[in-house]
Amino acid sequence: MSLAGLLVNSTVLLVSFAGLLVNSAVLLVNSAVSGKKIGLTSKAMQEVLGVDEPDYGHLLDTMKIENDGCISSLRLIQPKVEAEVAFILRKDLHVPNITVDDVIEATDYVVASIEVVDSE
Repeated sequence: MSLAGLLVNSTVLLVSFAGLLVNSAVLLVNSAVSGKKIGLTSKAMQEVLGVDEPDYGHLLDTMKIENDGCISSLRLIQPKVEAEVAFILRKDLHVPNITVDDVIEATDYVVASIEVVDSE
């Protein structure tokens, strides 16, 4: 792996770790984990960022905006919107080495969703 690739991988790891720390602090104060987020699932985006696997994070109940809801522009710096697919699970996935069959079995339904990505 090149030095540039190593730096990008290290940066992605540090950012993911920092995100976990921030979410942990927020969680302790006034939120609850309401879901999980997997990012960089596209090989094309992984190549752009020089990584070879998806990243992940937690979704907090305070992040959810209901249909017809709005987000104050005062909370945003440089927002970007991404179309996403959300899996609503009927049971948690706790098994190591989760398979496609495990996900299908645990899934209640799937919906379209919108992610607002920002540099908060």
